[in-house]
Amino acid sequence: MGSGLGAVPVEVFVDSNNAVSSALFPVNPNACSSRLSIGQERDAVNHPGEESFDGELARILLYDRPLTNDELGNTINALKNIYLNSNAR
Repeated sequence: MGSGLGAVPVEVFVDSNNAVSSALFPVNPNACSSRLSIGQERDAVNHPGEESFDGELARILLYDRPLTNDELGNTINALKNIYLNSNAR
């Protein structure tokens, strides 16, 4: 996700630093940036379980800025080494 307010670019990457999908995503300038929800929509707290992710996440990496293509590629390769070349779970 790009930085900023208003409409910011969001890209989805799968096993590569080439985006498989991208779109502009609205960021509310009044949103509380200290709240983080992983696996459910932020407003799903009023109806829990209806919009929640049902699965497993092996690792979550958060950065305070968008990564460069090289940084993203290096990160993806490091994670591939961990999860494809070992029994890490």
